[in-house]
Amino acid sequence: MNPLLRWVTKIIRFFRPVPMPVAAPEAQPSRPAEIVRTEPVVETPAKVIPTEVRPPESQHPLGVLREEEPRMSSVAVAVPDDGSTLAEKGTVARDSDGYQRQVTEEPVIKEELPAPEQVSLIPPKKVESDQKPSRKTVEKPSPPPADRTEPVPPVEVKQVPKPIFTGRVELTPDLDNPARLRQIKGVISVNDIANRELLDLVPYEPGKPVDDVAREIGLDPASIIKLASNENPLGPSPLAMAAMHKAIETSHFYPDGGGFHLRNAIAHTFGLGRENVVLGNGSNEIIELLFHTFTRPGIHEIITARHAFAVYTLMAQLFGVHAIVVDDADFTPDLPAMLKAVTPQTRLIFLASPNNPTGTRVTNEALDAFLRDLPPHVIAVLDEAYYEFLDNPPDTVGYVKNGAQVVLMRTFSKIQGLAGLRVGYGLAPAEIANLLQRARQPFNANSIAQAGAMAGLADIEHQTKTKAITDEGRRVIEDAFAKMGLKYVPSSANFIMVNVGDGGEVFKRLMKKGIIVRSMVSYHLPEYIRVSIGTPEQNARFLAELPGALEGLVSFKPLEASGVAVAVLSGGQASETSTEEKAPSLGTATATSEASSSLS
Repeated sequence: MNPLLRWVTKIIRFFRPVPMPVAAPEAQPSRPAEIVRTEPVVETPAKVIPTEVRPPESQHPLGVLREEEPRMSSVAVAVPDDGSTLAEKGTVARDSDGYQRQVTEEPVIKEELPAPEQVSLIPPKKVESDQKPSRKTVEKPSPPPADRTEPVPPVEVKQVPKPIFTGRVELTPDLDNPARLRQIKGVISVNDIANRELLDLVPYEPGKPVDDVAREIGLDPASIIKLASNENPLGPSPLAMAAMHKAIETSHFYPDGGGFHLRNAIAHTFGLGRENVVLGNGSNEIIELLFHTFTRPGIHEIITARHAFAVYTLMAQLFGVHAIVVDDADFTPDLPAMLKAVTPQTRLIFLASPNNPTGTRVTNEALDAFLRDLPPHVIAVLDEAYYEFLDNPPDTVGYVKNGAQVVLMRTFSKIQGLAGLRVGYGLAPAEIANLLQRARQPFNANSIAQAGAMAGLADIEHQTKTKAITDEGRRVIEDAFAKMGLKYVPSSANFIMVNVGDGGEVFKRLMKKGIIVRSMVSYHLPEYIRVSIGTPEQNARFLAELPGALEGLVSFKPLEASGVAVAVLSGGQASETSTEEKAPSLGTATATSEASSSLS
């Protein structure tokens, strides 16, 4: 070697600091250097202060430090509270890896430190703890491994639990969270994204159509009579049919979205203004508009009678609104009990008079008292689909004229005989009607339906005939039930509800005979059926087939043995001959049915 180079090397070695000895086990190359202290331990509290230790970039476990990263390591050196400095307590030296170490004269202390992949160069967050820091503990990062080929440890990612879809939406409420939806992979059930109120909804069950019975039983449709849906036995108004035929010629145009002419005709009939009339696709749509306008899910409530039209509670369930169901008084809505059930969250009270399916009505005096005591934050919805069949109807239109909190629901399906057109309307004070109009869909009443409804509204002769045949048929059937000893509910509408022991079984037996009635199982009255008033011929056929359908289900007297003979006269009128007293029936109190007084 060149003598000059040898002297330069000796000079460099002379000025280079002597590295401190490191006691590291061979099995753990990453353990920190041992710290030696020779002075006795001073019993004074200690402070923990950070010391800047920044290894060369080539030796950093994560490579070159970024400028935005903090330059303070997580090394902590215990310093006594006696005011002395690090220089006074020891000297600073570098170990073989280039890290600074504070050397003091104390016994050797060995400490287990985390593995290199768990050491962070960012100061940890302060954690509240009752444990005092020990001055004997020195936290130092482990030196980087000699082999630079070691891969960088992966960043720990918090695992999100996989969604569990069981078909019950209540178990996956976070599906409404867009961030949660982005984490879902694969196919999920459509029930998991459907409205929760809809999953448990039992759809409304209408009367069975004639064509369905003909296919199932194998009967001629012309031989089947339908006494299930309270339809007009005389059919549609002749004037309405003529108007609808004419309207077909212009059916390529959209209908009048506002129903200008039909609303004017309805308003003129009842002495109101067009602003008081709201058209609906049947009166059912008026019910839906009321929920849209005056209720909010999970907040508001409605009140209805126990045995009321099923759509009230179905609509409440669909809108997520709580329905308070009040028990009836002798199958009649209990108005005082309904008023007592009102809460600050109540918005709508549904009252049908005559009521479907019981056929009962409330007295005019009871209705007046009910509306007089109604709280101002509640709207009374009076369902008057069978209003035209009453002998002594209340002046409910007067409530609208006086600005009361009421909505009257009427329909063209019953006495006008236009059930297939689906045309209904609501009568309300202008302020309420205006709100309902905002919730209404445009073109909800088609042009043919509007033309037929206008003509049917003006056909007073057809309405008069319908009421007359309904009154006579109701009298005949109720008298027959009484003579047979069957319990029935006196009706003020175009149907009667009667106890037959097993409504579902009687419905099936009569259907096999080509007679369709309505089972009351869905109305929680499994022992009852509801029979609509038909023509005299239809009524007679029903009464002739009924005894056979009742066999083994309920005790009764055959019509022949009871002294009643039902016959169809050549003039189309049903007659009966009997010398026996009329049997008592359900709900004979005058408060139940004013119209029933004419039957005794």
